Amino acid sequence: MVISNSRRAGFFAELTTVIRHLKKIRDEKNTIYINWDKHNSLYYDSNYGENVWEYFFEQIDNTSDKNVDYVLNNHIDLQPIDGLNLRQTFNKIFLENIKLNLKTQNIIDSSTKLVNNETLGLHIRKTDKFLSQSFNEPMSQPIEDDLVFKLVDNKLENGYKRIFLSTDCSDTYNNFYKKYGDLIINTVRLRGNGTTSIHTNLSGNGYIKGLEALIDCYMLSKCGFLIRSTSNLSSFSMFLNLDLDCININEMYRNDIREHEFNIYSKI
Repeated sequence: MVISNSRRAGFFAELTTVIRHLKKIRDEKNTIYINWDKHNSLYYDSNYGENVWEYFFEQIDNTSDKNVDYVLNNHIDLQPIDGLNLRQTFNKIFLENIKLNLKTQNIIDSSTKLVNNETLGLHIRKTDKFLSQSFNEPMSQPIEDDLVFKLVDNKLENGYKRIFLSTDCSDTYNNFYKKYGDLIINTVRLRGNGTTSIHTNLSGNGYIKGLEALIDCYMLSKCGFLIRSTSNLSSFSMFLNLDLDCININEMYRNDIREHEFNIYSKI
């Protein structure tokens, strides 16, 4: 058995790390135990148990054998499955191995009923991304709302009826709601302000933070099209739905082409 630990990153950085670990471990014909705990996860909340993974997912393998071969807790390269690209590989590994627990599945099923192919999905990532220069990632700098409004207006002219907006920034949500009003599907979420992100802020309910990220990801995956920032959350939406197209605003305005590695390209 191999233990896959969390690495104190955002929810979907952690989830894609599990998939990377899982591919390596399956190639070795071994079993996996996912351990996201109070020492390694940003989403730990003692009210919901000791293993954050089990707040949302079932364990992947029946690991009655407690013999631990080694522990993984880092980002590793993912080699595509033969005949598939990386986006397809993430999709296949996730769908064939990782299952939401019943409570989470019921919440997701209820939430995704709010969106459909006539819904335009928006994921606007800000807060700590304003500090991107200090991380040597100038391409991650948030895009001005006015530029995004133009893209949204164009898509609405093409027949989208509603907008689902996922954002970590309260001011951004208010700006979009002020412009588009009842076209926005109203959602109550934990959101930050300025450069203070939700997931790295130790205050607040860890379970709710993780659950809301998961809900937003699944809801985005059910939309007809995405306008989105470079982000693990909304790229995972595109792993869930291989037919989903997007405009990456960071690719469009900051020449951020990092997601091309995952076969995710903007479709203007």
